[in-house]
Amino acid sequence: MVWYYVGGVAFYALLAAAQSSVLVFARLNSGQPDLILLWTLAWAVHANRSEALFWAFVGGIFHDLLSIAPLGTSVLALLAMIGVVQTLKSELYSFSPLLLLPIVFFGTLLHHLVLYTLLAVVGYGVDFVPTVRYFLLPTLLYHVGLILPVYVAVRVVQRLIGAPSALR
Repeated sequence: MVWYYVGGVAFYALLAAAQSSVLVFARLNSGQPDLILLWTLAWAVHANRSEALFWAFVGGIFHDLLSIAPLGTSVLALLAMIGVVQTLKSELYSFSPLLLLPIVFFGTLLHHLVLYTLLAVVGYGVDFVPTVRYFLLPTLLYHVGLILPVYVAVRVVQRLIGAPSALR
């Protein structure tokens, strides 16, 4: 069980490194895919609440360590998003992967709303109209287009490593 968490933390470190170094070359305007958000969201679909919140916390820490955001900003945004996903999941009889499309859309909106609000509160200048136009909209396009392939990859990994949530 220790290797599950050690490996997961190392994997999130790799996701953060790829996101801040390689994916900057895949930008559309200023938007780019957020691998940590996508992976955490896809993982949370078949994870229990505590496991999903743990990985959201880990992902948020790595996200903030490699960005200009104050430490904890992405943590709060990911925790809010995963909390909504877990609540929605508990209310549904069954979960279809196609539900990920609206979930990632609204989850990305919620994530960025929390992120921009926190950045504005701590004193970063956030000009909302250009931010939405040049960053949020392209990021939404990436997320909606990538969530299903990421979900498939997450399910394969969950089954291969025997994650606690893989059998759900």
